[in-house]
Amino acid sequence: MQQCIIWVQRLEATDNIFGPGMLLCIMLTIYTQQRYKHSSLCRCVKYELLEHTADIFIKAYGKTVEEIFENSAFALFDQIADLSRVSPVGEERVELRGENRELLLVDYLNELLYMHDAFNELYCEFDVSLNDDMLSSSVRGEKIDRGKHVLKTNVKAVTYHMLELNEKEGYATFIVDV
Repeated sequence: MQQCIIWVQRLEATDNIFGPGMLLCIMLTIYTQQRYKHSSLCRCVKYELLEHTADIFIKAYGKTVEEIFENSAFALFDQIADLSRVSPVGEERVELRGENRELLLVDYLNELLYMHDAFNELYCEFDVSLNDDMLSSSVRGEKIDRGKHVLKTNVKAVTYHMLELNEKEGYATFIVDV
């Protein structure tokens, strides 16, 4: 049986670089007694940021392809805002069809970015179901409130560059254009 222990400390930022009142979540330690089946990361880690010169390079994990899509969406919106301050009060539906699952992943993430811009919303919970080339998703979040939400990065799009969806190994990689 896998065990994960994550210590997270929330610090009040007082440095002007971050702005007054911004909360920083810092993961101090990840400890796992048994490694995730196909990955060196603990099952409780949704994603990690990989090195990239200009943009954001994300590797999202999941036990199923649906969970990979969900964690990819979470990782995307975690770059946009501090998701610990976003409440899942409203729900939107997304229905998409794609040529293959890799392209469907990028289309899904870009559709979420479009909805973010068009509806002025942040999303924090994602439920995805896939059936062949069809994706159906419920996303939950709320309208952006600059008094409540801490916005981090203005994301332009998810690109096809370095895109990989590896269902067998349980991960996807993609680049976010900022």
